[in-house]
Amino acid sequence: KRDAMNRVYEMALYYKFFFEFTEASWETTFGTDGANANFEFLQIADVFGTNCHHWQNLDTPDNVFIQDSRIMFCTMTTETLEAVIIQPNLNDDAIRDLIFGPLEQIFPDLVVDNFYYTDWKNDPYTYGSFEMWLTAGLWSDYETFKAPITYSNSNENAVFISGSASCGHFFGYVHGAWEAGNLQANLVLADMGYATSWSLICDYIIGSRDEDNWEWNDGGGGSG
Repeated sequence: KRDAMNRVYEMALYYKFFFEFTEASWETTFGTDGANANFEFLQIADVFGTNCHHWQNLDTPDNVFIQDSRIMFCTMTTETLEAVIIQPNLNDDAIRDLIFGPLEQIFPDLVVDNFYYTDWKNDPYTYGSFEMWLTAGLWSDYETFKAPITYSNSNENAVFISGSASCGHFFGYVHGAWEAGNLQANLVLADMGYATSWSLICDYIIGSRDEDNWEWNDGGGGSG
C-alpha cells in the first residue's frame, strides 16, 4: 500500500502571499478615472529573481472581491518555492521583503501594513498544499492505495482510507474529499451491518463513459 501511494501521488505546494497596505496607492498611480485603475491581475516581468510575478488585486472598484481591503496577493508553486523560499530558509521578514520588491518598483508609495501566508509545507496537519497525481501512477495503484486496511489475523476491515486522494474522479479537489468521505462513511456503516448505499462517482474513470451515467451501489447490510 505504501509503494502504491508513493506511485500515485505526492504533495505539491501552492502558496498565496497576502499583503495589506496602508492605502491602495495603485489607484493613484494608474489614475482613479483611468481604465487601468480597475485591474484585477498584474503580471510583472520576472527580472527580479523572486519568481513571484503574478499578482491579484482584491480591492477592485467594481467590488468583485473585497472593496476597500487594500489587499493584493502573489502566488508561488512548488519548484519556485523550494528554490527561492524554502531552501534558503528565509524568515518571514526576508520573505516579505523579497516578494514585495518587484511590486514596490512599480508602486513606490505602497507601505505594507500586514503580511500573511500559510506555511503549508511545515504545517503538521498538511505537510503540503494538495496532492498531485504522478504521471507514473496506474489505476491499479490507486485501487491498492484506497482499499481498506484489514486486521493481520482476519479479513475484517480495520482502517478505511479517505480524502481526495482516494477519489479518482475528483482527485486533488475539495469535492473529491467530500465524495470520498461520504463513500467511506457509508462503507463503515455497511461493515457494521447497517443498510446504506453510496455513490460510485469516485471510481468513475474520466473519459471512459458518459459522466452522467455514474451509479449508486446498494450496500445492503442489516436493517440497523
